Amino acid sequence: MNGKIALEEHFAIEPTLADSAALPLGDAWPELRARLLDIHDRRIKEMDRHGIELMVLSLNAPAVQAVPVPRQAVELARRANDFLAERVAKQPDRFAGRPIVGKINKSSAGQREAMERRSLGSDFKCCRIK
Repeated sequence: MNGKIALEEHFAIEPTLADSAALPLGDAWPELRARLLDIHDRRIKEMDRHGIELMVLSLNAPAVQAVPVPRQAVELARRANDFLAERVAKQPDRFAGRPIVGKINKSSAGQREAMERRSLGSDFKCCRIK
C-alpha cells in the first residue's frame, strides 16, 4: 500500500441506480452499474492495484437530493446509510463511509447530523446534508 486515501468514491443501492443510468453513457452503463454496486470484490482489487489503502464511500448523486418529499428523502437516506454501514463494517480497515442525511429543516440540520453520526457508528467520518 502507498497509504493513499480515495475520497467521495460512489456506490449505489437499487433505488438510486436510475439516477446514474440516466447519464448519457451508452455502452459504458453495464460497467458503471457493476462498479457502483460492488464494494468488496472488484473494488478491493482495484484499490490494491492502485495503492489505495482507504476508500471513503458516498452515495451516488443526485439520489436523496432529487427526492422532493422530505419524509421519502429521509427514508432513502436511512436505507443507503444502513447498506453503507453494513459494508464498511466488513472491512473497516479499507473503507470508511460518508453517510447522507435526507432533506430536513435547516434549523434542525445540526441535531439531525448528530443523531445520524451516533446511530451509524465510528466508521463514518463525516456527514453530507442535502
